Amino acid sequence: LTIKDFFDGSCSLEKVITNGPEKLMFMSGGSGLTELLNIDKSKKLNFIRTFDQLSSKVNNLIVDVSAGAEDSSLSLLSASDKILIVLVSEPTSFTDAFTLIKVCYLEFGLKEFCLAVNMVKNETHGKEIFLRFNQIMRRFYDVNITYVGSVPQNNKIKASVIQKKPIILEKNNKEFYFLFEKMRKNINQAPINKFDGIKFFNNSSVK
Repeated sequence: LTIKDFFDGSCSLEKVITNGPEKLMFMSGGSGLTELLNIDKSKKLNFIRTFDQLSSKVNNLIVDVSAGAEDSSLSLLSASDKILIVLVSEPTSFTDAFTLIKVCYLEFGLKEFCLAVNMVKNETHGKEIFLRFNQIMRRFYDVNITYVGSVPQNNKIKASVIQKKPIILEKNNKEFYFLFEKMRKNINQAPINKFDGIKFFNNSSVK
């Protein structure tokens, strides 16, 4: 079952949940969900409000949206406390990230963003890419971008993607566990966006 099934009235939101490892829970968007949310504004807002019923079951909600600045993605981002952008050192990635931040800032007044750099040679390389992007971004818009860390270009990571198994679940990959744990702490310490519109868990303490 997917969230698309929930919108069709086939099931409740809880029925869409799939249990994963380490007490993680997943929800699949389903084919055509993006198009549905782009067209129907009321469905989009009700979808965000519906998550209030799950507030007692989750500690943190992570919403994964596609690259770019589609209307559906922007609504989900503005409803979230923090926005994490994953950047790679490629022109298309810079353009997508720049456009997304610009639209979030101009349309929703969002000023706080977290940024991680993927596929880097080392941590110094990741920081250099962040500084270059941050300099470009700050030249045009009054936003604050928090650098949370970088992920190295590594064969172990490639293998885990192919195997569809999170790399931190392997006991021999402790260095990656500590890497992502450090990034998690940096994200938690980053400032929260202030937005007066509809947000996830508006009526609960879950963030």
